[in-house]
Amino acid sequence: MSPRIPWDDLLAHCGSDVRVSGRQHPAYIAGFGHPDNYSVDQLLWISSDKINISSTAAAVLLTSHSLDHSPYLDNHTVVAVANPKLVFARVANASLHRPTGVHPTAVVHEDAVLASDIYVGAGAIIDAGANIGEGTTISAGAFVGSNVQIGRDCFVGELASIGPSGSGFVRDERGTWERFPQLGAVILEDRVDVGTQTYIARGALLDTVIGANTKIGLSVCIGHNVRIGRNTLVLANTIIAGSVVIGD
Repeated sequence: MSPRIPWDDLLAHCGSDVRVSGRQHPAYIAGFGHPDNYSVDQLLWISSDKINISSTAAAVLLTSHSLDHSPYLDNHTVVAVANPKLVFARVANASLHRPTGVHPTAVVHEDAVLASDIYVGAGAIIDAGANIGEGTTISAGAFVGSNVQIGRDCFVGELASIGPSGSGFVRDERGTWERFPQLGAVILEDRVDVGTQTYIARGALLDTVIGANTKIGLSVCIGHNVRIGRNTLVLANTIIAGSVVIGD
């Protein structure tokens, strides 16, 4: 069932620089749509005046100030804001239900520390000494290793691995490889997103640190001792070798 969002809730996300025009606005937004596929009173994000809306059904259109006088929008409610894509994302995210609690098939070590409102999905594993902050989601099948520190409002995708032992080796006098101990941990600061099947190795002697508000795509490999600064975007399938420093 599509969420019903009160009109005033939409305006609350628009800020002070908002202009409403066109037809009379509905009392509720009836969910979210796309210009090629939507229903009456759904919220659409319009990025260009070259987009042809596929239906004559009246919708609520989020658009920029430069487009709110386009004549083809006249039979719709037009909400002009500075950043329509951002407003659309905030309204949609606010309407989503985020579960809380620990799934009965998850395995959580007795020495792990979990905030009261986190979610741990089916089959996830939380190892000893891990500390997970408020509002964080650990998705199904994810692994959080020993002493990993995860901040507030983070998201760890399905089958992601946070804090496994990194690949560290040293040669002996005969040239044979021996494992070098990986004694560090991983620190995810607040509001970090980690994509599905991403791997973040624990540090060797230092910690691997991911800065606040950094977003990491799916199937990324991050080696031990890496430091990624705040507000960084790491795209899918990226490989970052050990001890690399990115950003601040």
